Amino acid sequence: MTDQDKKDMQAHVAKYAALAPKDKSKKKKQTTLKDRFNEYWDMFKVFLRFSDAVGSDTVKEMRKLFSGDHSPFMDVYGFAARQHMKKYGSTIEQLAIIASKNHFHSSLNPNAQYNFTVTPEKVLADRIVTWPLTRAMCAPIGDGAASAILCDGETVKKLGLTSQAVKVRASILGSGRERAFDDIDIGERLSKIAYAKPGLGPQDVHFAEVHDASARSLGRKSAWPKTVVERWDRKRLLCAFISWKPLQGRHF
Repeated sequence: MTDQDKKDMQAHVAKYAALAPKDKSKKKKQTTLKDRFNEYWDMFKVFLRFSDAVGSDTVKEMRKLFSGDHSPFMDVYGFAARQHMKKYGSTIEQLAIIASKNHFHSSLNPNAQYNFTVTPEKVLADRIVTWPLTRAMCAPIGDGAASAILCDGETVKKLGLTSQAVKVRASILGSGRERAFDDIDIGERLSKIAYAKPGLGPQDVHFAEVHDASARSLGRKSAWPKTVVERWDRKRLLCAFISWKPLQGRHF
């Protein structure tokens, strides 16, 4: 971070310090001696396996990166957010509104990892993970799984699943590559291939579920159809995402 970034962060923390009450009513989860032993035993086994693969010194350095509330992954998004703010004039308040909107959507989904709402003010008052991202702007760590049964058209008809089957028009797999900060990223690059394969375009898509590891990533150009990007600049795209409404009552 630049000296100005550090000053901005300190000013932000001071501004919202009063809005960050400490809830003393929450008690730490009680753990048994057996639970603690199992936890440390699992950590030890992971350390041994990683040490065997990359060396113990490397594992120790990696552990420093993930200590406390720090996340090297969020550092990347924080850097991108600062670059966006400098180039397009976006603000941390806009990021807070995006995060608040997403938390509202999750509160409507009983299967969501987080089922509570957060006001923009509370998002801003949450602890800083990496400037300008607060904890409420960052995706949590979680484990999950999903599966899909793939079969050909004849099998679908044979099993009587035509009314509920979803046709896969394209499935594209690619890798990231070195690029300039503002160049086309993997999402936009592969989406063009995905559109071309079935002969469709963004205008044919009625719903899109996009990945968002932080509030800032939702303002990326790659998350929007090309026809939309051509009409709006980056800052206006970010503002549009702030006012994004639930789609026909469906929330993910």
